[in-house]
Amino acid sequence: PGAMAYLGYCYINEKGVEENRELGYRYLKMAAEQGDNNAWYFMGEYYAKGTGEEIDYSTAFDCYLHAAEGGHKQAQTEIAILYEEGKGVVKNDSAATKWYRLAAEKEEPTALYRIGISCEKQDSINNLKGKELKKSPAFKYLLRAAEKGVPEAIVKVAEHYTKGIYVKKSKKKAFVWYERAAMNGNLQAQEFVAECYEKGRGTEKNDDAAYEWYKRAAKQGSKLGKTKAKEFELFNFYK
Repeated sequence: PGAMAYLGYCYINEKGVEENRELGYRYLKMAAEQGDNNAWYFMGEYYAKGTGEEIDYSTAFDCYLHAAEGGHKQAQTEIAILYEEGKGVVKNDSAATKWYRLAAEKEEPTALYRIGISCEKQDSINNLKGKELKKSPAFKYLLRAAEKGVPEAIVKVAEHYTKGIYVKKSKKKAFVWYERAAMNGNLQAQEFVAECYEKGRGTEKNDDAAYEWYKRAAKQGSKLGKTKAKEFELFNFYK
């Protein structure tokens, strides 16, 4: 059934074969009926992401649930998201947390990020400060998600090293994480990295690098990027 599920996925998503959603769905259904968790997950995607003719969160939930109960970590995360957002099922934060934690135990990146954000919110509600805040698992979850490449988590980790909320302030570590976010196309991070290179904050001063990051930010519509790039061109004779 595994090969059948993959073939169905390929037909639906036009991966190496001509797109044929009807045939792809038939393959997925046959594989799912034989107990293949990936097939159930792909069927969930079919209904939740609009791969099929129309989005159907209720059916997507049922498909994801089959896969999630079989231990499929991505399906567990999708189930959690549907519970959290109340799509295809009655909104249930407790159920969402349960499934996020199950997926996070398997190091599923999005689940790690969502649990980290949930912990942050709870810390704020509980008004934790100082040593109590340092004991919170929020940053650990966010860091694990960031290390796995979750863009939002990368920005969060950079922010925490900048503000020193959960960890000790570190300009160097903040720069490292902001640069990763900048490379992912995050506009705020690109501006931050450009300023760091310009001022030598958290890294060695480098006008060439600063100019390049300001230009990249400018291409995304950054007013700061456009202004600073022009200044560099005017005063440093960049072309």
